Amino acid sequence: MGDFSAYIKLIAHSPIFKAIIMGSILLNTVTFAISSSLKPTTSNIIYLNVLDGIDSFFLSLYCLEFLIKIHSFGRSYWFNGFNCFDFGVLICSLVQTVLSHTGAKNWGVIKVMRSLRALRPLRSVSLIGGLQVVVTALIATLTGSFIHIILLLTLLMFVYGIMGYYVYGYYNPIDEYWGTFEKSFLSLFILITAEGWTDVSKSLTTLYQNFGAYAFITSFLFIGHFIFGNLFVAVVIEQIDRATAGYEKMMDIKKSTVVSKKKQKARQVQENEIKSILNQMKCGDQQSFPRAVLDMYKHVRRDVFTTLADVKGNELWVESMCQEYHRVSAITNKTRLTHREVLKKSIVCFFKKLITFIIHYC
Repeated sequence: MGDFSAYIKLIAHSPIFKAIIMGSILLNTVTFAISSSLKPTTSNIIYLNVLDGIDSFFLSLYCLEFLIKIHSFGRSYWFNGFNCFDFGVLICSLVQTVLSHTGAKNWGVIKVMRSLRALRPLRSVSLIGGLQVVVTALIATLTGSFIHIILLLTLLMFVYGIMGYYVYGYYNPIDEYWGTFEKSFLSLFILITAEGWTDVSKSLTTLYQNFGAYAFITSFLFIGHFIFGNLFVAVVIEQIDRATAGYEKMMDIKKSTVVSKKKQKARQVQENEIKSILNQMKCGDQQSFPRAVLDMYKHVRRDVFTTLADVKGNELWVESMCQEYHRVSAITNKTRLTHREVLKKSIVCFFKKLITFIIHYC
């Protein structure tokens, strides 16, 4: 049972498993788009049945994914909001499938459940870290200071809406933009988005060609669009930075956990190998001792994992490096001296031969 649980956890944390689920989500999105574009006619019934079969296959794969994750993570599975969202989408898909195959009469519920299948592509958020950062930042923005900014902007629009209604629409109720308080409020929202604000501006400047109309439009555009718009952007960027820092911290914790596990495994391997060598020494098996040392050396070089920081902080490693450096320096100096001696002897020999040659022929 323990080996089975370990195998399931290995599958749940495997990048291949995540790639398979991600690929199935993308393919299911494509099949869902094709099935939505086909009308339930006689000529298309075969294609729709095939697409329903493919959809059932993907749904079975999602159920298998849920079982693997719930067995691997246990209760911690429910502490992740993205996992809860995946479970909700899975339940909606299962309910829709059950209602469709049991011949339920309530077609309105079935249509709603079918429309909720469009949420399946959003399951990719739980598999992509970058999307998780963005979604986390948006949720934090909507539940944080964003509410206070919206409240302040609403109060500002309320004040300007009352002013615009009583000044420009009270005596002209048929005005398209300022005839009622509701129209005035909607016109201010158009000014905030800066989409079609020129039409709203012309409705005032054409009828009321005075400084007050221009000041009213300009002041609200400056406060509502520029100041509050940039304030929204600043809040979102701040939340994205926080979410990114949290995600990087979480990834660092995961990496340190993996490193510690590999270190522990490496120590266990080394201890087992050393114990084996000691046992061989006690038994007096001198012939197999060098072979055991060589096997341990090969095994450690191939499998043992360690970080460069740990190696540099090891006193034995530093001492070994110093000894090796002094040894290489000594060899280098000795080689350099040898080259000098050889060069001297070569030069002396050359001049001796040159002098002998000159004396002999002169």
